Amino acid sequence: MSALDPSELDVLAAELQKASTQGYRVALLSWEGMARFNSSQIRRLVNGLPSFPIRVLIYLREQAEIIQSSHLQWIKMGEGEARGVHAIAQPRTILEKLAAFLFIRNPVRNYYRTLKRWECCIPEAEISVRVFSKLTLHLGDVVTDLLHALGLSMDERFKEGSAAINPSIDVEGALLIEMWRKTATPAPEIDALLYLTQFVVDRDSVSTKYFLDENSVRSIPNISNGQIKGLRDGTCMANNSHFIICPAVGAWEI
Repeated sequence: MSALDPSELDVLAAELQKASTQGYRVALLSWEGMARFNSSQIRRLVNGLPSFPIRVLIYLREQAEIIQSSHLQWIKMGEGEARGVHAIAQPRTILEKLAAFLFIRNPVRNYYRTLKRWECCIPEAEISVRVFSKLTLHLGDVVTDLLHALGLSMDERFKEGSAAINPSIDVEGALLIEMWRKTATPAPEIDALLYLTQFVVDRDSVSTKYFLDENSVRSIPNISNGQIKGLRDGTCMANNSHFIICPAVGAWEI
C-alpha cells in the first residue's frame, strides 16, 4: 500500500469495479500507515480510484496514551535505539530534557496537520473523525463502531477477527528488557524471561501502563474547538498546534 504503484492501483480499481457490478456498494481500504501519507501519496491513491466516491473515516487515539504505549512497544520490539523509560519520564541532563521535550511533541502526533492534509487533498470527500476509546466507541468495540459509522451491520457471514498477536507490555516489562539488554542477555532468553515475568505480573499484581507524570501529559499542546470546527475554512493551511483529545483519565503514572 505504501508504494502506491500505478499498476497495483489499476488492479485495485479493476477489482472494485468488478465488485460494483456484482452488487457491492461499499469497499473498505484500511491501514494505519495511511495516517503517515504525505500529500503526494494521498493524491496518487485518489487519482487511482477516479470513478468511486470516497469517504474518509479516521480514528484518533488519545495522544498521551498512544505516545506511551507506542514507546513501550518500541522497546519490546527492539526497534532502533529506543530511549529508556527513565530518560523520558525523569530526564536529568540538558540533552535528556531536550530529547524528552521532542518526544512528547512528536510531529507525527500532530493530528490537526494530518486531518488538514487529507482534507486539502480530497476536498470533495466526507471526512469523519472518531475517538478510539471504549468509552466513546459504539458498544465499546472498534469493529462495531466502524460498521455503525458506515451505516452497515453484520450479517450471518461476518467473522470475528482473531485475538491480538502482539500485545503491549507494561512499564515493568519495559524496565526489565532495558536491564537485560544492558547485560547482553541473548534475545531468545529475553523473550522467555519477559513472557514469564509478564504472566506473573498479570496474575498477581496490577501492572503500570503509563510512565509520564501528569504535568508532562498536560504539557502536550492542544487546539481549541473553534480551530477543529474550522477545518473546512478553505485555507488548507496546517496549524502548528496539535489536535489533542482531552487526556484520558489517569493517562499518567500513579
